[in-house]
Amino acid sequence: MKRAIVLILLALPLLSCGNGSGSSSTAGGTINTTLVSAINQTGIQQATPANMAGINDTETLTIDSGSNLEQVTVTAITATTFTANFLRAHPAGVSVTGAAVVSTSLQTAITGTGSQTATPVSTAGMLVGQTLAIDTGNAFEEVVVTAVTGTTFTASFTKTHPAGVQVTTNLVNPGNSSSTRPSNIKFRAFVTNSFNNLGGSLQILNDQTDQYLGNQISLATGAGLMVLSPDKQLSLVFESSGNSVSIINNSTEAAAGSISLPGLTDSIVFGSGVTFAYAAVRNAPVSGASPGQIEVLSTADIDISGVVNVPLVRTLVASHNGAKLLAFPDQSAQSHTAYVVDTASLAVTPITGLDSPVFGVFSSDDNTAYILNCGPECGGTQASVVPLTMSNSALAAPTPVSAATYALLDGSNLYVAGTVGPGNGRLDVVNTGNMTVSKSGVPITDGYHNVMVLNTNGKLWVGSRTCTPTTSCLTIFDTTAQTASIVPIACSSFSVDIQCKGDVSGVQPIANRPVVYVVEGGALIIVDSTTGAAQLTQVDIVGHAVGIAAPDQK
Repeated sequence: MKRAIVLILLALPLLSCGNGSGSSSTAGGTINTTLVSAINQTGIQQATPANMAGINDTETLTIDSGSNLEQVTVTAITATTFTANFLRAHPAGVSVTGAAVVSTSLQTAITGTGSQTATPVSTAGMLVGQTLAIDTGNAFEEVVVTAVTGTTFTASFTKTHPAGVQVTTNLVNPGNSSSTRPSNIKFRAFVTNSFNNLGGSLQILNDQTDQYLGNQISLATGAGLMVLSPDKQLSLVFESSGNSVSIINNSTEAAAGSISLPGLTDSIVFGSGVTFAYAAVRNAPVSGASPGQIEVLSTADIDISGVVNVPLVRTLVASHNGAKLLAFPDQSAQSHTAYVVDTASLAVTPITGLDSPVFGVFSSDDNTAYILNCGPECGGTQASVVPLTMSNSALAAPTPVSAATYALLDGSNLYVAGTVGPGNGRLDVVNTGNMTVSKSGVPITDGYHNVMVLNTNGKLWVGSRTCTPTTSCLTIFDTTAQTASIVPIACSSFSVDIQCKGDVSGVQPIANRPVVYVVEGGALIIVDSTTGAAQLTQVDIVGHAVGIAAPDQK
C-alpha cells in the first residue's frame, strides 16, 4: 500500500444564484480591495490583499481586470491571506472584488454551435472569462464568456438552445432533480481504484485543487477500465473480479446497476448515444467456433441486448457517428483480418489481406478508417498504415511505418506509435492527405503502446505497458518542434511515497490548468504540462489506480 497524503480538506462551495430567471443581481459587493503582493505563478497560491474584510472560505472573487481578469474560489483563509487556484499571474495593486452572480434567461434562441453571440434578458453581472451554465437537463452546458456588450455576450456553444432557458452562474445542472452531486465538486476527476480496504472504487477528486476529500463510489474488486458516454452523463467501469460492467450516473455519483459479461474485457466503446455500448470479450465461448464475442450492452435495460461473434476479438474502435465498429483480434493470433460491424444491423464484414492488424482510427467524416498493421511487433512482416474506404470496404496501398500499435489523428497528421525492439519505441507522423511519412522513427519509450492524448498546447502524450522497467512508460512528443522526451518522474521529489514507473493506463489533461493527470504504475501522478515534470503536490491513491476521466470537461 502507498502512504496516504495528508491534505487540508476544504470543500469548495457552489455559487448561489439570484431569484427569478429574468433578473440579475450581484453578490460580494462589500469586497473591494487590492493585492498587496504579486501572484507570480499559476496554480494554488496564497494571496495577500490589502484588506480581508468580507473574504471567507466560501467566497468567489474577481481578480484584476481587462484581458487578465479571472474569477477564483477561495479554499482557505488566514487573518491576512486567502488561498485559491489561479489561472493567471497578477501584479501587485490589481483589484480584488466580490464575484458577480448571474441569474437570467435567453431572450433569443441559440440556433448554432461554436462561437455565438447570445442575447439574454439582462447582462448585469456578466464578465469576460466568467463561466455560465446554460439550459437544464440533457441540454445543459457550461460556456466561458469571451465578450460582453450592454445587451449580449459571446461564448462557444456545443449545443443549441431555445429562447427562455436559464443563464446562471450556478454550475450544478438544475434540470434533473437527480443531478445534485453528493461531492459538491464542480470540476471532477474520476479515478478507478482496483482495490482498497473495501474492494474496488471510483474515487472523485477536485481537479482544480488536486484534492481527494473522501468522495467515492463503491465498486467490486478489480475496478479498472472506465469509459465515458459521448455526452459524459454515464461512465462504464469494468470490474475484473466478477467480469461485470457497472453503469455510473455521473450526475448522481451512484451506480445504476451492473451487467455481467462472459469473460474479461479491456475494450469498451459507446455508439452514437448513451443507450448502447459494446464490449470485446476475447474468450467468450461460441458453440462450434473459435471463442470471441462483442457484447451489446443496453444501459437502459442494464443487460446484454445482443452478441456479435468475432474470433478472439480484443480491441474495438467506434466511428464518430457510432454507426460502425472496427474490431481487431488479439495480436497473439497473428491474424490477417480485421472486421467492420454495423451497429444497426450487427452485420459483420471481414477485411482480409492485412498484416496483424491491431488498431484503427476514423477520419473526421467517418468515410475512411486508417488500419494499423502491427507487423513484426505482433509476429507479422511489416508495420504499416492502410486506408480503408468504409463505403465499399476497399483497402488502399499500405504506407510502411517504423512500428504501429496505436495512433491518433489530428487534422491530416496521423501519429503512429509502436516498438521495433527492446528499448526501441518509435513514433512516426503520417500525412493522410498523400499517405506519406512526414516524420519517421522518433525515439520514444518502448513497450506496447495503448494510450495517446493530444493536449491543447500541442503536446502529444504517449503511454505504453510492459516497457523497459528502468524507464518511464510515458513520452511527450512536441508536435511543433517534432521532438520527444521520455518523462523523467523523480519519486524523491514528492511529498508522498508513490511509485513512478510502470504501465501507463490513463492520461487526462485538466481544463483551465497547465497540468495533466497520469496513471502510471498504479499511481496517480500530476504532471506539469509545460515542463513535463511532476508537480510537488500530489494526491496519493491508496490501492491501485487504473482509469482516469474528467466528466465535467467539454
